[in-house]
Amino acid sequence: MATTSKKSDRRVPPEQRKRTEHSCDRCKSRKQKCQRLPNEDRCEHCIRMNYGCKVTRPRKQRLYGSAELVRYKIALLEALVKGLVPSADLNSIESMRELGQSLGIKLPEEVDNTYPPLLEMIQASEEANPNKNEELVRDMEGQEQYIGPASSYFFQMKLRALLGLHRQAQGGKFQMYLFGRNPSEDTLRYAREILTEADIRAVAEPQQVEVSANAVQYPSPLLDRSVINGLIRAYFDNVNIDFPVLHEASFLEIYDVWRLSPQSVDRAWVCELLCVLLLGRRISPLGTTETQQQKWWTHVESLLPTIIFTNNILSVQALMLAALHLHNTNHRDACWTLTGAAARIAIAIGLHRDEIICEGPRLAKELRKSLWWTLYAFEQIQVSSHDRPSAIDSTMCSTTSPHERVLGMGSSNWPPTYTLWSARLVTILGLVCRALPTATSENGRTGLLSPTAGLLRDLSRWLYSLPQHLTLSVLRTLPDGFKRPVLLLHIQYHYTVSLLTRCALLQLLASVSQNSEANPNDEEVKANAKVCCESGRKACELLLQLDELGKFNPVTWWDVYYVYSSTLVLTLSILCDRARPDSDKTVTDKDVSLLHDCASMLMRHSSNPMMPATMLRWTGAIRDVDVLLNERSAPAQPPPVRDDPVNNEPVSENALVPLGSSMREITAPYSGMEVALGPSTELAVSQMGLINMPFQNYGAGMDPLTDQSVAQMDPTMVYANGGHIDQLMSMPLLGDDNAIFSWDSIGSMLLGTEAFNGHLDCNM
Repeated sequence: MATTSKKSDRRVPPEQRKRTEHSCDRCKSRKQKCQRLPNEDRCEHCIRMNYGCKVTRPRKQRLYGSAELVRYKIALLEALVKGLVPSADLNSIESMRELGQSLGIKLPEEVDNTYPPLLEMIQASEEANPNKNEELVRDMEGQEQYIGPASSYFFQMKLRALLGLHRQAQGGKFQMYLFGRNPSEDTLRYAREILTEADIRAVAEPQQVEVSANAVQYPSPLLDRSVINGLIRAYFDNVNIDFPVLHEASFLEIYDVWRLSPQSVDRAWVCELLCVLLLGRRISPLGTTETQQQKWWTHVESLLPTIIFTNNILSVQALMLAALHLHNTNHRDACWTLTGAAARIAIAIGLHRDEIICEGPRLAKELRKSLWWTLYAFEQIQVSSHDRPSAIDSTMCSTTSPHERVLGMGSSNWPPTYTLWSARLVTILGLVCRALPTATSENGRTGLLSPTAGLLRDLSRWLYSLPQHLTLSVLRTLPDGFKRPVLLLHIQYHYTVSLLTRCALLQLLASVSQNSEANPNDEEVKANAKVCCESGRKACELLLQLDELGKFNPVTWWDVYYVYSSTLVLTLSILCDRARPDSDKTVTDKDVSLLHDCASMLMRHSSNPMMPATMLRWTGAIRDVDVLLNERSAPAQPPPVRDDPVNNEPVSENALVPLGSSMREITAPYSGMEVALGPSTELAVSQMGLINMPFQNYGAGMDPLTDQSVAQMDPTMVYANGGHIDQLMSMPLLGDDNAIFSWDSIGSMLLGTEAFNGHLDCNM
């Protein structure tokens, strides 16, 4: 016993044991540790003795654990393989390698007795994976940001490359215009100790220029209290349903306390209130102006530093609401940052673990669960859009879905068990995001055991396991308040499917366009591409159905992004069909009509002055894609020449023209959905080019296209869902410093011509 104890005491603790990654031949022969300095290709001994540092001898293979444990692991692995592939032959190395190759699984190379020098190994690995090289894009501040290769941004870039379009970026870097300027540039330089009701109700007026210092100072008028109450009601009726961050009863209880005693309320809750007003104003402005909105946002900015350094639920809620506002106002990079901060705080206070003992009433525990799943879903949709690593390790999370009855859900706004099935779908979305780097490779897309195949099976099981009241077959019989959640649930499902399979669609388009030789995996690629096309088409149909029901939200939620993502997939499907001689023209025409209907719907919603800048950019991209697909299908003819109404000079119809007051008098070319573009509509289409003027920074609280005063609007207005055709609203003020597309560049993208002139940036 004493001998055993003495022997164990001499052992180095496991956490302090270190093995050298590579040992050179000389150090191995000397049986000494091979110490390597950073950024050096030779170890210390070889540098000191001036030897050539080579690694040619194989590394000693060690088996950790007992031999019985290793044999047991091998037996388990063989049983797993036999269970999945009953006909598998596991008796020899050659048969196992053949099995792996047939399933499209990347296998380790056979052990070799010679190894190249370390530096050559590193260089060879980098040269062997040119597609793994990733690039940074610049935001509108000129700072570099990472966007993953599977993001929606590079998805469109790959589409351009397939069509033979190679964008030239200034300075070798691309610029991302949905990563706006710093939202705190024009903020206050101080933070008030206590924010009272009078401060929030004080009407913000545009700054007066050259006002005498001796002028009489009148007290600022106050918004009517009913306006504040109306904005709060608009938020809970429309925004909180999609983004359940707050519990209405708890929020209103603190609101009553704050009105009577502002100093007794946490600052984070005051930040929540301001964000509720900002988001509620998108739904129903009730006469408030953009200047008022900017003042509220300035107060939010002054409170954020304190909130970030406070770890509690109120901080998580405030950061999430501020992030949603930033996302909508063209600051998706700042939204990403605040969402990550909220995730870190949520983990710090244990929202991700069910095992945490929560003191207080049962409601508090269920609110923690609901907040966690809302945060996780919000972060994962951003992860899927940017293809960035998640801040949340889902393998360490054990939080179950909340009990709807305790929270008062499942009554008039959410169908029963909705949160349970939504949480399961979000979990699969998280798995898809984690698997994208592997799923986008050729081995990851094909094979029975490939990540793509496994995740598609998970998605199919989720869909077919849905309870009947959450299926589309009973949608018409559901209560009015249940229809939007159910439709959004299925739209999110098809978004996840297309996200997983759209690389297969890109590969199919490349092979069809280039008439490449047949590949053994072509059938699986075609099958995945077909799944992607069907999901993109179905998502577009569901989004149009959502609009027909008057439930489409173009101002605060991801509805426009879902249209944008689905129409990109639909465009690729159309291009694939047109490139194949055996395609069904009827199906292609239906897809073109479907794309046209989606663009028409968004153009109608763009007449809503409350539609924020982010949604307007996506709308502009969809609009141009739709017009150019119609032009591509129309007979080629020279553009007509009209007279410039200002200078009385001939102007080509493809010229970019300013979007001034006359722009609002032009009827949108989408008024007749069944009529193809002809000479009568070309005038209106040509004038939809984007204005060429410098971008102006309006801050995070203001949008460049929103009227400064909306006091004349109907206070009961929620969404622009009327059946009439609205006048065309001008698109964002864009130029060389803030360009999404030019008319010719969009034409080049879809027509396959080299018509680029200078710098082009695209908006994702």
